[in-house]
Amino acid sequence: MGRFARIGGTAGIVAGLAFLLRIYFVQAVSAEGFALLNNPARAFPILREQQLMWSLAGLTSLIGFVAGALFVLGMYHHVRAQSTEGAHLLLFFGVAGFGIYALWAVIFWRAPLFLLTIEDQGMAAQALLTVRAVTVTMSEFALAFVALFELVTGWLIIRTKALSPVLGWVAIAAAIFRQDFIEFLPVVTDNWLTATVGALWFVLAGLQLRGAERPAMAAPGGVS
Repeated sequence: MGRFARIGGTAGIVAGLAFLLRIYFVQAVSAEGFALLNNPARAFPILREQQLMWSLAGLTSLIGFVAGALFVLGMYHHVRAQSTEGAHLLLFFGVAGFGIYALWAVIFWRAPLFLLTIEDQGMAAQALLTVRAVTVTMSEFALAFVALFELVTGWLIIRTKALSPVLGWVAIAAAIFRQDFIEFLPVVTDNWLTATVGALWFVLAGLQLRGAERPAMAAPGGVS
């Protein structure tokens, strides 16, 4: 078994579990989830009471995104051994997505707690709205990259059979759920559904990566 596949597989399992824990902590803070920051007058009192849960949500987010980047590297090395075609896209989209998400996590989770210490509540409220606007833009870019990573990875898995083709379809399903196509669902249900499908993809892929044998490198553009 390849060292990168083993590390990436373990990271995938950690990422999946971390993302589920993150949703639990976020919902424990407020049923509004990430949208809580849209209303500073409501957000600040809640954050003062729920600083521990908010910090835990931030910690699990950061762990998940860093582990996600390691998962990308493991998946890249394993898939590239089957076919070099398209593997560079998997690497680019994955590293870009989880890299932006990691930076997003630091800003989104730490900045509001820092703003609690500012005495001028008007200035703090304006700063919080700025933080929210910046992080929304960052998360949109990161989400797009991660969804593209999952689409490309799913397609490569199905095409090369580097892992179970069923897993490829799970990756594609995770990418689709990330796009919030199911807008009629309540926010809480949508968050949990998206997190569950995403966690399922990471954990199943991680388990398969850990058990995968690394084949010989294929010729450029070829499939072994």
